[in-house]
Amino acid sequence: MTVDEFGAQIEAPKYSVKISRQSMEGELCLESVPPEEFFVNTDARTMEDAYIVAHRTEMRAGDVVAMGFDPEVIYELDGLTSGSDVTETEVFERQGYDEDYGESDEIDPSMKNVLITEAYMRLDVDGTGVPVLHKFLCGGL
Repeated sequence: MTVDEFGAQIEAPKYSVKISRQSMEGELCLESVPPEEFFVNTDARTMEDAYIVAHRTEMRAGDVVAMGFDPEVIYELDGLTSGSDVTETEVFERQGYDEDYGESDEIDPSMKNVLITEAYMRLDVDGTGVPVLHKFLCGGL
């Protein structure tokens, strides 16, 4: 109890308060992407008005499985060196030499290179008339 200016006893008000504090911590990580691995639809003038943006790269099958994907599906995917004339020409143009993997992929399938494409596409899935950005991971050729 407290006393007011007239000498009357009054009960002090009680408050129930919850306080939370948020601190923003993090690190900025930038990774350069070779231009031959980066794709944007031809009509786009900026990244914001692009309908689809994609990054295509080769990854080890074991790394993709470690991301949580089914090993049986991943080990069946192709890489750039799958034997197609188009991909062999592209690999040679990128690397400047032919790479012979030999039997190492057959011995340890987790070391096989598979082609992974991470794509971002604007789609109106909800039917609201407003396309929303969605992420897709695609594997193989």
